[in-house]
Amino acid sequence: MIQRSDMTRRVAAAQGLVDAWRGRAFAWGSADCARLAAALLRAMGHRAPLSKFGRYSSPIGAAKALQARGFKDLAQVVDSLGFLRIPQASALPGDLVGFRHETQPLQVGLAVCLGAGRVLGFMDNGDGERCHVFPPVMTAEGADYLAWRVEPR
Repeated sequence: MIQRSDMTRRVAAAQGLVDAWRGRAFAWGSADCARLAAALLRAMGHRAPLSKFGRYSSPIGAAKALQARGFKDLAQVVDSLGFLRIPQASALPGDLVGFRHETQPLQVGLAVCLGAGRVLGFMDNGDGERCHVFPPVMTAEGADYLAWRVEPR
């Protein structure tokens, strides 16, 4: 059962990310889905061990950083942090959601659940790839939708 204080904290963390990230241009290694996910983890009171992956500035560099630590994709990284996988339909504000598709540069992209059928993540709305609030597209052929419960600490 989710406590009222936990939901308040979840909503505050999610809104803080919207305020800080919406409109930010995508940049490998500084403003990407891994950095957004790490910002969520910190906002929810968790450690976000990004430094162990080093610096990267391209999809190839990001893939090499994952591989050097023994991970195939970002879903494996989130799993390794001990967060419970949940059905995406049960994601609450402040949970992580993921989209696995072969068109993703690293196979899995991450976003933050905001509730009300919306997520915060990177996509191109005709203005270059920027961080936007959008409904996750649940009909993309070949896509696998993932989610993890991120409990506030």
